[in-house]
Amino acid sequence: MNSPEAEDVPPLDDKKTAYIRQYAQEIIDEGFTTFAELTQDVWEGVEDEFPHAEELDEEPITEAQVTALLKPMWRDRLAEQESWPAVTDVDRLTAVFDRLDASGVTARMNFSCCMTCGPGEIRGEAAEGDHGYVFFHSQDTARAVDGDLLLAYGTYSRDPEHGAAVGREVVAALTEAGFTTEWNGSVKHRIAVTGLDWKKRLP
Repeated sequence: MNSPEAEDVPPLDDKKTAYIRQYAQEIIDEGFTTFAELTQDVWEGVEDEFPHAEELDEEPITEAQVTALLKPMWRDRLAEQESWPAVTDVDRLTAVFDRLDASGVTARMNFSCCMTCGPGEIRGEAAEGDHGYVFFHSQDTARAVDGDLLLAYGTYSRDPEHGAAVGREVVAALTEAGFTTEWNGSVKHRIAVTGLDWKKRLP
């Protein structure tokens, strides 16, 4: 099959092009999405944003048109990554999550969609013997691009003090890795990791 660059792909108007590029750049900046996933997400998103194309006697937006716009953006990010530090803040954060996960704290990055779903879903990720959890969801990821990340944490027991102990464990691991955190020690408040330079390499 020929690539979109080689096909005769009709250009989109300026409004649709701007929307696609802005929407795609946000997902690219977060860094967790493959190119195939990006294409699908953006194509579905643009259909939601411009749902009445047929009623307006317009041609529907095709996947080829979306892909043709996204490929140069993806290549630009890959090229940009070449100038990044060998170890970024996100690399260090990943290492912290890996250590926590190995120590009995179920640790997931970019997990679930929100705080309503996440705490219930994380239990399904727990390994035998895990005593607590920490994660940040997709909305947290979007905010982290601007430098600050909120972490959800808790315990699999019903004792609130166990939850606070997990919070202290997470903060200690982050502090040891050189991150700056804000947390008042209460299970009613999430842990904030501040001052991040969010550079997440594309998968």
